[in-house]
Amino acid sequence: VGLTLIGATLALTAPFVVLKTPLPYMATPAKKVKRALSSLPAIAKRGTFVDLGSGDGTTLYQAHCAGFQRAIGYEVNWTLWGISQLRRTLFWGQGAPQTVEIYCRDFFASSLPNDTSTVMVFGVTPLMKPLSMKLAKETRPGVFILSYRFVLPIQEIGNESTRDLLKATLVYDYEEMRIYKVVNDEVDKGGVREAMGRVKESLG
Repeated sequence: VGLTLIGATLALTAPFVVLKTPLPYMATPAKKVKRALSSLPAIAKRGTFVDLGSGDGTTLYQAHCAGFQRAIGYEVNWTLWGISQLRRTLFWGQGAPQTVEIYCRDFFASSLPNDTSTVMVFGVTPLMKPLSMKLAKETRPGVFILSYRFVLPIQEIGNESTRDLLKATLVYDYEEMRIYKVVNDEVDKGGVREAMGRVKESLG
């Protein structure tokens, strides 16, 4: 058992060491993802869900179950990529192999699809600013960004040093999961109230 655990640990961590990435593997709790996705408006699920660092596929599976018409994951760890591919093919039910795509590649080297409606990120502190800058370039107003545990830096009014960051407003903040909505110059206060109302309903 001990040797098996050591082997599994090495298999999961070796790719990060070889690729010299600061992002270790940490799974996002499925129930927190499910609750956050349930707070999104129905229109978001007509677009593509993208998971930047999809790990073992847990978040992609939740997006698939939530009814997104398409879900895409990018994972640099080939062990986790293989696990998620296996789960997608064998255990996620009919439709998943056609609607869920998982790529073993660096998400910074990949562009988001034009119809992206929702993006999931679970980075670490050194990656959050580069992530925000990528999202600022590749998302449009109305796109939702889910960020677990780590705060995503966004533009601050009057702060010139943040001008390259994502222009967004926080619409959900519960159990370490945050959802940002990409906006224009106007802050979508109505969207904040609507999203939080759905959260309260889901909590009963």
